[in-house]
Amino acid sequence: MSDILETLEKQAASLQGTVNELMARLDRLAKFDEAAWWDRDAQAVTRLFEQYKESLTKYCKEQEQTLTEFKSARTALPFFKRVIAARGDEKSLEDNISQAVKGIANVDKAIDTLYDLVDRTPTSKVEQTQMLKELRQQKKELAVQKRSINESMRAARTTARQEMSEWTGVQGGMLGNVARMERASIRRQKETALHPQENTRAAIEQQLIEIDKRLTWVSRFSGDDPHQEDVVVRCAYCGRRVEPDKVCPGCGSDYTIRSL
Repeated sequence: MSDILETLEKQAASLQGTVNELMARLDRLAKFDEAAWWDRDAQAVTRLFEQYKESLTKYCKEQEQTLTEFKSARTALPFFKRVIAARGDEKSLEDNISQAVKGIANVDKAIDTLYDLVDRTPTSKVEQTQMLKELRQQKKELAVQKRSINESMRAARTTARQEMSEWTGVQGGMLGNVARMERASIRRQKETALHPQENTRAAIEQQLIEIDKRLTWVSRFSGDDPHQEDVVVRCAYCGRRVEPDKVCPGCGSDYTIRSL
């Protein structure tokens, strides 16, 4: 494994450790000032993730360039030498690139998750009020959609029952065969009409469940609005808050940055 990639993976592990701590703290938040501190810590980590992604992307491009040069050099060889030429270095580069690409995807996922949690967590009474208003409006609109779908499904079932009743009791002979085929056709048409609506209704019900969870989450916060303008010393490697002139308690780095 490349030494550079190994260093990047160690940094990723340190950042993941910080994210794990943030997630553990998240469940305990209940006050606006706690949420504000969590918000600042999460955003600091996302900025470090963005920087880490830039480093990983640069490394990936360098590896791709080197791989292209290796392949070009092999292609320039005479046929027999080209056939028997070892490709171990190329395989190693391809593995490094694959790991880097996976790392970039994981970073994107981590950044999206943190930003989503920041957006869902109120840090003041004003934010809480606005979030609750928006969530209740979303819930109201989804409830209207669900009622409309239910009415459409009831209408489809009613139509099917009415059409089926015209063939009820018809048995035997050619007319009986026609009745059987018509009843089967009616059932298929009903199922075809209901299936997409059932899927849509299930999706709406899942959204309603998620909104209820978010309403409960947002409603739990209370207390005074935070007033935090002080500068925080952070580890430049993993984003944790550190004491001035002390190493990071998480990853042991002594390289710090200052941020609001």
